[in-house]
Amino acid sequence: MEKYKFKFYNLKEIEGVGSTHDIYLKNEIKKRTEAFKLIKNVSELADYIGGSIVDINVKCDWTVKKELFPGVELYLIYRRGNEEFPPSVQILFSGNQIKEIKGEDLASLSIGVLNHILRYVRNTAAKEQLPSICSLV
Repeated sequence: MEKYKFKFYNLKEIEGVGSTHDIYLKNEIKKRTEAFKLIKNVSELADYIGGSIVDINVKCDWTVKKELFPGVELYLIYRRGNEEFPPSVQILFSGNQIKEIKGEDLASLSIGVLNHILRYVRNTAAKEQLPSICSLV
């Protein structure tokens, strides 16, 4: 597992305070978060999406890195949740070319990765009660 000490950005930090794409991406993440509890093998998931498991020194259950383009990386951070807090998914970006990509494109690519993860869930947890969004991708 790789350890990272790079600068990470959310979409709002890349686009600025008036980022509508940040709000849009957060809403799309929220729709898909329930399916993440069905992921049993994170290593297999990382291979499926062409990514890798990484440690970015953030308190979470797991983090998967996916290189979108050379110098542009997406970090998917998952927290299972508990009695006090619901499960959550967060997406951060990093890389020396990150400022070259428009926020709209980063949001679209992120949703594409999330949809690919939903296909993984649908294929590996077929015997489970799947969230309805899994049938839409």
